[in-house]
Amino acid sequence: MDIYNLGLYQTFEPQGRDVLGMYRGKTIILLGNEIHHHPTTPTTPNPLTSQDPISCLSLLDTGEITKLVASGTSILVCDVEMARGRDMRRWLADVVHRTYLLPNAHQFMDSDSIIKSLRQKNDDTKYIVPVKAAAWEKQAEKLARALDKYFPGRRFTVCQQDREKISVREGLGYEALVSVMFRTNTSDEIWMMQYTLVSLLPFRTRVTLLWPLLVSSKNLLIMEYLTVSIANSLIIEQRTGRSKYRNEFLDFGTERFDASSIVFVTTILSTLSRRGLRRKSTDEIQLFLDRHYSLDLVEMANSRLRWARRLSGRDIRTRIAAACKMDLAEYDSRILNANEIETEIHVRNVIRSPRTDDGRRTFEERYKDCMGELLEFIPSSLTRYWSLEIDVDSRNSSATLLPEPELEKGLKDFLKIDPFKNW
Repeated sequence: MDIYNLGLYQTFEPQGRDVLGMYRGKTIILLGNEIHHHPTTPTTPNPLTSQDPISCLSLLDTGEITKLVASGTSILVCDVEMARGRDMRRWLADVVHRTYLLPNAHQFMDSDSIIKSLRQKNDDTKYIVPVKAAAWEKQAEKLARALDKYFPGRRFTVCQQDREKISVREGLGYEALVSVMFRTNTSDEIWMMQYTLVSLLPFRTRVTLLWPLLVSSKNLLIMEYLTVSIANSLIIEQRTGRSKYRNEFLDFGTERFDASSIVFVTTILSTLSRRGLRRKSTDEIQLFLDRHYSLDLVEMANSRLRWARRLSGRDIRTRIAAACKMDLAEYDSRILNANEIETEIHVRNVIRSPRTDDGRRTFEERYKDCMGELLEFIPSSLTRYWSLEIDVDSRNSSATLLPEPELEKGLKDFLKIDPFKNW
């Protein structure tokens, strides 16, 4: 695990270096709680006062977050106050719908031509449609319904371009991995954090991790996390009409499993068999069982699938909540996932302005006498620690941070700085 000290640098782009971009395709955890920002120098323009709370998201370009997620990066924003639920949903919708990015191209066409074009390509093109000024809202709703009907696995933003035009722009797909986790100052957050981190792994990675556990039947908690997260991804995919994850799971591996794995495997297969009334789907599930189980265990699995109730999205979320040691209502109130964002209709077409101050000027003014030396303390892996001990029973976790032996000795001096002393 690599840790970046935002309190030290006060920017995610010290001297133009894109810190988050160094972890493209990996998992990034952001502490999204609010803090009070104290201006450090009178020469640094800052509209905030000491009473105005900000979070690390204020220092991030939402458009760059969209680019990271589109390239396969998983992002978890945790420790967010419950009162900021509406703001975080708007932020997440901005990420999904590319609100802060200019489109790659513009095309003018009617509604039918847009449907035909979207069937042929999937890119960031903004389509402009002429409409009657008095009826733009009805036509926007009609077009949004048509998009959801023909492209259930894709989501769009339909906006009023001007009085006589509406625009259509495609957002990120439902496979985008971004989650926001809200805090309640309780000790059970560790279970939810563990599950959420597992669920943000790429689908194939989760299946790869689950396979040896099914063979050995060790670490039942992680097996449960992986099982319900895979099942949840399959249900979401089926709702969009796609079958990529389904095919990956059914075709994965040739290992033989024992009886203790059946409860986990049939949980996943129960989500697939919701659409398994067709002969082809039933045959594929049977081939999967024959490949991984002996004859008597195949019959046991088939019996469980025949008599078990078909699992719905709510059933799986209930299992997820139980794995996180909470009820479903509490779980739903404390997590916000990117797959919950749907096609939206906006009254105005707005490219939101990026943040005006990302902390770079403060960073350069504070460390102008040792800029070169300071930047040398950012290796390719940022600040890496090989020992981390966390007290999960207390609200404020304590950590023992020990730098790797090969890091430069001078780094310890910077690690002694109180992260938020001058904020």
